[in-house]
Parts: sequence; C-alpha cells; structure tokens
Amino acid sequence: MTTAQREATLRWLEKKPEARERQLTLGRLRAARQRERKSAAKQQRGTDPGLTLHSSLSPSLSIPPNAQPNSHLSPQHVANLATRTSHSSSVAAIRAEIQDWTLEWGSEKDWAVEFHRELRRAEAHPPDGVDSWVNFLDDHVRHGRDILVALKNVNMKEVFEDPLVVQDIFTQVLELTHHVLSEVVFISVKLDEYAPALPSSRISGARHFTM
Repeated sequence: MTTAQREATLRWLEKKPEARERQLTLGRLRAARQRERKSAAKQQRGTDPGLTLHSSLSPSLSIPPNAQPNSHLSPQHVANLATRTSHSSSVAAIRAEIQDWTLEWGSEKDWAVEFHRELRRAEAHPPDGVDSWVNFLDDHVRHGRDILVALKNVNMKEVFEDPLVVQDIFTQVLELTHHVLSEVVFISVKLDEYAPALPSSRISGARHFTM
C-alpha cells in the first residue's frame, strides 16, 4: 500500500467509527488465532522444534524421541523428514499470511452481499469514502497476487523421493491457492465493474450496474 493509499484509508476509518472498530475486532481475532497456532505448534514440537510435522501426515513419519543410530530410521529417512519440515514451515508461514490477508466475508456465496454492504457503507462517507475503500481493495488484490506467486514458488524438488511428503505439500498448496485465487478474482471483477482503470475505453453507456 502506498503512503497516499494508507493515509486515505486512515481518513476513511476516522470518518467511519464502526469500520474502525470492525478492523480492530478482526485484528484481535487474528492475533488470538496466531497465539493459538503458536501454542499448538509448540505442544506438537515438544522438546525438539526442528522435528515439527504437518498433522495430516501419518504418525509413522514421526521420529521417536528415543531413536538410536541403529534404529529402523535410516539416515536418508531422517534427512527426508528434516527437508520436509523446512518446506512445511514455508507453507505454514504462507498460510498464516493468508489468514491475516483474507477479508473474512464468509463463504463464496456471501461475497457479493458483503461487497455491496461495504460499498453502501463507503458511499455513506463522502467525498472520499468510496475512493479510499477502492484503494484498499486494489491493494488487497495486489497483496493476494503476491501470495499466489509465493505459493507457486514453493520448492518441492528436494522431496521428490518421498511421495507422502510431496502429496502433503501439494495438497496444502492447492487448497491455499484455490482460496486466494477465488478471492482475488472476485474482487478484481468487482473493481473492473465499479471502478475500471480505463472508463473511457467503453464503447457505450447503455449498460449500467444496479445494487
């Protein structure tokens, strides 16, 4: 978000106490979720934070705390587990970023209703309420595209030898990509409808959008 966009958003929030309170409430909820995630991760790690595995993997992939050099775990298996941990950490970081990024408008079928509700609230705060809100959504879309790039660049080359690891990471990335892409596309389409970057490019004024 540029400085001008940030200042415009702050002005909009100052004129709209209920929106500011909603943002503060969402921030508190996100902070609470982050604390819960950190607490759960700490409990899962136990005494060795380097051996955290995603909960969807089979328990058989865990390294026993009393494993000895002559145990059934080969050095290659241990190396694969360590590599998988680093990739899980990367995906987990992206997942946390997505939870802070998403608009939390409920299920996809409710997004249109939420969009129009927020638009009406912005329109109730002239002269720059709508502009500030559109700038916020535009920045939201740009951030979402950055997240999609990060998901695309998750590296799985080092774990090709372990199909369970590949499947787990791929499933997580696919799930997150679907969620982010759906929200980015929806907001992008709405911005093109209500705030096109090149309004002079239209060939006719016969069509119009109603709320």
